[in-house]
Amino acid sequence: MNMNTEQKKSFDNSKMPSVLVPKLFPGYQKEFIATKEQLEQIAKDFSLERVDFFKCSFEFKAFKRGKIIATGKLTAHFPQNCVSSGVLINQVLENDFEIIFEPKEFASKENFSMSEEDCEEKDIFYYEEEILPLGEVALEQFALEIPPYPRAENYEDLISGYKDMSASEEKKVSPFDVLKKISFKSK
Repeated sequence: MNMNTEQKKSFDNSKMPSVLVPKLFPGYQKEFIATKEQLEQIAKDFSLERVDFFKCSFEFKAFKRGKIIATGKLTAHFPQNCVSSGVLINQVLENDFEIIFEPKEFASKENFSMSEEDCEEKDIFYYEEEILPLGEVALEQFALEIPPYPRAENYEDLISGYKDMSASEEKKVSPFDVLKKISFKSK
C-alpha cells in the first residue's frame, strides 16, 4: 500500500523530518512525532479515517563508503474497519526495522541486482544532496505495515451471527411457498 506519486506530492516535503549526513555519527538518534496537521495529511494520503498518533525514531549504527546503516522504530495508532464485519478496530502498529541509506548515484542500473541474497538484505533507501529524508522512510514503513485486510478479533463470531440471521430469514421466506398453496387438479 505505497503512496502513489500524486499522494506524495500532497505531503509537504519541507515539513518532513530529515537529517544532514555530515551531522551523523554512530549512536546518533533522531525522533519525531507527527503534528496534528501531519496526522491529518497521513490519514488523507493513506485513505484512513484518521491517524491518532505517529512516531518514528532512528538510531544510526555504521557508516561505510557512503552507506549509512540505521535501525528504526515506528509506532502508530489509527482506526480501521474490519473487512468481514465492518466493526471499527483500533490498530496499534509497533514496528522495528533496519534500513541502509545510500547516495542516489549508487542506484544506477549497473549496480542493480536482485539475487536471493539481495532479497534477504535490509531495505535500501536512496538519498540526495547529503539529506536523509527520515519522514519519507517512516511513511514507507507505515505503508508496509498497515493491515490490508483488517479483521476484528471476534470477526468469526460476528460473521456466524450474520449467517445465522440470514439462514433463518431464508427458511421463513421462500419463493416456492406460493406454489405450495396452489392446488393443482389433474384431468
